[in-house]
Amino acid sequence: MAYSNQQYREILSHLERLLSDAGFGSVLDEAGTSAREDARLGEGLRVLTIAYIRAVISGLDQRSRRTYERARHLAGDFIQTETGELISDISIVTTPEDRELLGFEELSLSTAPDVQRLIQDLEEVISDLQRE
Repeated sequence: MAYSNQQYREILSHLERLLSDAGFGSVLDEAGTSAREDARLGEGLRVLTIAYIRAVISGLDQRSRRTYERARHLAGDFIQTETGELISDISIVTTPEDRELLGFEELSLSTAPDVQRLIQDLEEVISDLQRE
């Protein structure tokens, strides 16, 4: 059974609500731009929906705990602490000017969410849409 354009719009709307509520608004902005570029190669809402979900997956993966762990381990290969211990965390410390704009003084990347299950679910949605 083929999905209607309305059903594709509902899928996109539901995904946007879920990610926005979970604090991933920036992923949505990037995904929209990327999906529109990818969808020009195909036609219709089906292609746009699949491209959008792929772009969301990419954005989530870039912000995931797994990416943070890879970066921390890679940094440990090239950076040695004064005590010789392994790097246990990577933090971003803002300048006084940026603090007001960004709303934080220090951000530990270890707080990155584990979104692998969400990514797996989205990959299953893509598979379902491609079987249509």
